[in-house]
Amino acid sequence: MRPVTLPRSARLVVAALSLLLAARCRADSGSTSLAERVIWAVNSGGDAHTDVHGVQYRKDPLEGRVGKASDYGMRLPILRSSPEDQVLYQTERYNEDTFGYEVPVRDEGEYILVLKFAEVYFAQSQQKCQENSPSPKHSAMVFDVRLNGHVVVKDLDIFDRVGHSTAHDEIVPFSIKRGKLSVQGEVSTFNGKLTVDFIKGYYDNPKVCALYVMKGKPEDVPKLQPHPGLEKRDEEEEEEEDAETSEDSVKKSASTAPKNPVRSGPRTPNPYAADNSSLINVARAPNKKTINMSSQSSRNETSAAVNGQEPAAGSRERKHGGGVLKRLKSRRNPERRPVTEDELRAVGKNITPEEVLGLRAVTRDYLCKPEDNVYNIDFTRFKIRDLETGTVLFEIAKPPHCDLDEEDEESVDMDTSAGRFVRYQFTPAFLKLRTVGATVEFTVGEKPVNSFRMIERHYFQDRLLKNFDFDFGFCIPNSRNTCEHIYEFPQLPEDLICQMVEHPYETRSDSFYFVDNKLIMHNKADYAYNGGQ
Repeated sequence: MRPVTLPRSARLVVAALSLLLAARCRADSGSTSLAERVIWAVNSGGDAHTDVHGVQYRKDPLEGRVGKASDYGMRLPILRSSPEDQVLYQTERYNEDTFGYEVPVRDEGEYILVLKFAEVYFAQSQQKCQENSPSPKHSAMVFDVRLNGHVVVKDLDIFDRVGHSTAHDEIVPFSIKRGKLSVQGEVSTFNGKLTVDFIKGYYDNPKVCALYVMKGKPEDVPKLQPHPGLEKRDEEEEEEEDAETSEDSVKKSASTAPKNPVRSGPRTPNPYAADNSSLINVARAPNKKTINMSSQSSRNETSAAVNGQEPAAGSRERKHGGGVLKRLKSRRNPERRPVTEDELRAVGKNITPEEVLGLRAVTRDYLCKPEDNVYNIDFTRFKIRDLETGTVLFEIAKPPHCDLDEEDEESVDMDTSAGRFVRYQFTPAFLKLRTVGATVEFTVGEKPVNSFRMIERHYFQDRLLKNFDFDFGFCIPNSRNTCEHIYEFPQLPEDLICQMVEHPYETRSDSFYFVDNKLIMHNKADYAYNGGQ
């Protein structure tokens, strides 16, 4: 039987019907591609780009009109993003005031707003740009995002969420029906345009790296690549929240005061503006070869803080275990079974945080060796400031290149405490401070650092004064990291303060550093509070 040959016009009709049927089947099965669902996309601060899903991001329409574009992040790899699409997080638009985009939307239905961010500039959360910074002012730390006047992202702190040079997406579902926009339980009249605004906040300038609007539901948005450090942090936070639920419910009825009151009015006057050495005279080691660090004046930084260029502390409470570059508050620890130093030595190299929390006296010697620091963690800068006034009290930095002669090298080889002991001398006024921030800068070697944690225990004449427990989180290999520990000092009775002043260097501390719950570093310090007397 001979095959039937259709006329050319008939073949065209059949082909068209086949294409329409295939498109209808795709729509019915929900298999419409992401590129087909996206109705508007822009690469903020950058050029046009087509991502791995076929989404076409247009060049920033605000170029030359509003704000400033920055490609500062082009020098950095962006974690959690595919190599092909890192450019979406490496460029950004920021502004010194509120700014935004208008997106036309014609059809009713369910939509998703996807906002893309990455922090590529600041080195800790809630950080403001300094006027005398050598780098351009171009980034933001804490700001809101509004959609047609509705706050859809509140107090976004990119660093607090994911850390440095790491992709972060905010996903905002909304719907448009019968001339009304509904988002996060709020409804307003819709006139055919979405207005996405990035709101200027206290902590410097708002920013965005890229954004798009698509039809669909949150589960239709492609997920970012996994990040071991963030996944571990989320698990730890969930466990911590579960453990604190019962305690919080008991405390809730005890007080109706807000947990995080907003500060208003002028900053507290700086009582140390005339002389920033009034609290601390020296910070030195008994043998200068021990730490080989240099002290430097910080009057300029003190002046900057007093003039309001640095944010007041405590405006937002942080959860523990976040990115390493952030402001860290000490976690609470339950009472532990008492343990002696000799018992810990019998444990060997597997000393855990729970075990050192049981110590009731300062250690006589170190509980680990310098070579146990297999991650090559090196502390390069240390700064102390009074958080209530912003006064920088002290700063020391390790010289960038330390050239030792043969005699120095031999001494370092023989001195097993090299770089592990510091002696401080403060004035008595230091003991009256309530909240102090200690900013540390450190580098990491070629190995990734998981669950980096520090436990610091302070004693006076073998009496435990305070325990501080900080989670650095995850540190990427070959990175330079900065964070600020928030020390909330207990209010000491006057007779104890007098004893601490009269007995210099009988106040001591142990600092234990753990990676994956294994002790890798142990540093010691002692303190005198009779400076200037």
